[in-house]
Amino acid sequence: TTKTATTEVTYDVNDPLFKEAFYVMVNCSKAEFDAQDLESNPEKPIPERLVNGDASEAGILKFCEQVEPVAPIRARSPKVGGIPFNSTNKFMVTIHKEIDRPDMLRQCFKGAPERVLERCTKIMTKDGEVPLDEIQKSKMDEHLAALMENGERVLGLAQTFYPPPPEAEAEKFFDQDAPGFPMEGMTFVGLVALLDPPRESVPGAVARCQTAGIQVVMVTGDHPATAKAIAKSIKIIKSPTAQDIAKERGIPIEQVDPAEVKAVVIPGWELKDFEEEDWDRILVHPEIVFARTSPQQKLIIVENFQR
Repeated sequence: TTKTATTEVTYDVNDPLFKEAFYVMVNCSKAEFDAQDLESNPEKPIPERLVNGDASEAGILKFCEQVEPVAPIRARSPKVGGIPFNSTNKFMVTIHKEIDRPDMLRQCFKGAPERVLERCTKIMTKDGEVPLDEIQKSKMDEHLAALMENGERVLGLAQTFYPPPPEAEAEKFFDQDAPGFPMEGMTFVGLVALLDPPRESVPGAVARCQTAGIQVVMVTGDHPATAKAIAKSIKIIKSPTAQDIAKERGIPIEQVDPAEVKAVVIPGWELKDFEEEDWDRILVHPEIVFARTSPQQKLIIVENFQR
């Protein structure tokens, strides 16, 4: 049983669907338990172990280790290629040779749900693989909304299988910059959600800044729904956004008077089309969140505030 912000869930480790998602969680990762820490403290509880890796991957690794030791699973599926995670792509790829299936490679894909879903054409269900149609996507959107609106960080998981390339073509096939391995047509196998709450001191620090007349702006790589929920919890956002007002009144967002909107959540994918007047329109709001931003966009945001 595992508990999140939204629910307490009991999972079945023998469920075939869980096994597929679990494999991707275990293998599509750079996180590792610190070898020196393990040697010095072999009895240390799993949640307290030192991990080399970012916070999200560390959380997934610790969860997986409590289900089944990770090291033997990884040893049976040595990595032979892939693409490391970066904040622009917002996904990572790992390719594995499975000892008990030498005629096939297993490619794992993990990242921002929207980046994963756009590269999938099938989804794993209790009835096997089925087309990822609009009905399935709608169900997925409902699950995502429920998780993200409670401030949970959500990652999508996918996989695909294919024969290994001929040895003479392997270097070109595994090229990270111009991959010969498939980047489309994968099978979606699940979502994993992590709760990474702000530190207890954050709401107080935000309140002190606001009392002193300092505007606190949130800039994050999280999904807009997750970012909005967190911003509300620490009082960076106190007012409804235009979307909230439209939903409450049952009207199109175009009918919401911009003058009554104090809070905005701007996703990074909108910033690439911003002109100077768009920045002027956004930066007058007293409550601002920028979400799904890249490092380059964070610099652009700062430059426009300075302007």
